[in-house]
Amino acid sequence: MEDLEKTCEKCGLEGEYQCPYCNKWYCSRHITPTIDEYTYGHKCEPYIAQKTTMEREKPIPIRPPKRPEIKDMDKELKMLLKYSIILIILMLIILLFFRISRTV
Repeated sequence: MEDLEKTCEKCGLEGEYQCPYCNKWYCSRHITPTIDEYTYGHKCEPYIAQKTTMEREKPIPIRPPKRPEIKDMDKELKMLLKYSIILIILMLIILLFFRISRTV
């Protein structure tokens, strides 16, 4: 009678392992509990229930804000310096123009 109980629930061969979730016997090929019945393991309802509960309770990971890279910062600083120099040159030209126009 004990041999009948230790047969694989899926294929009927000798069951060597007992599933820790449903306590049924399975051979080495079918011992792995799975969500669907199309893989080599066995479809185990207690395993599915435990897995879905764990998925629901899993905290959502919080990503830290992305820091700008040094390359991007270098580009921005170069552009800022470039426009600052252009602005200073334009201001000098305008001042020079007003200075010349006063003397004439």
